[in-house]
Amino acid sequence: TEQAKLNALVDAYCVCWRVADAAERQRALVAALTADVHYCDPTADVHGLDALSAHIGRMLQRFPNAEVLRTSPVDAHHDKGRFAWRMVLDASQPPVSGIDVITLNENGTRIRAILGFFGPLQSS
Repeated sequence: TEQAKLNALVDAYCVCWRVADAAERQRALVAALTADVHYCDPTADVHGLDALSAHIGRMLQRFPNAEVLRTSPVDAHHDKGRFAWRMVLDASQPPVSGIDVITLNENGTRIRAILGFFGPLQSS
């Protein structure tokens, strides 16, 4: 189903956040993202696979056992999607959670933009 494909694509992207080897991480990123991907969160605003891989590499140097897990189905319409995630950094720190908004390429097979937010939405 389309839902299963979207969940699998996002899961493939999330796996990239725990791949320490740069060449292996690059291969994983190529499978899930477009070459010109734009990634933006409160700590980074990078363009392209190399820049995103370097950003992930820096994070893994600080937190070698970090992993990102999708914690909701991907909610999607048109070429946009959103999903909740949790990042486990290491045993001494509480997990970080958030939501990412993604834009897919024209045929929906790769992610071309990721906009990340940390923490839950605040009620007014």
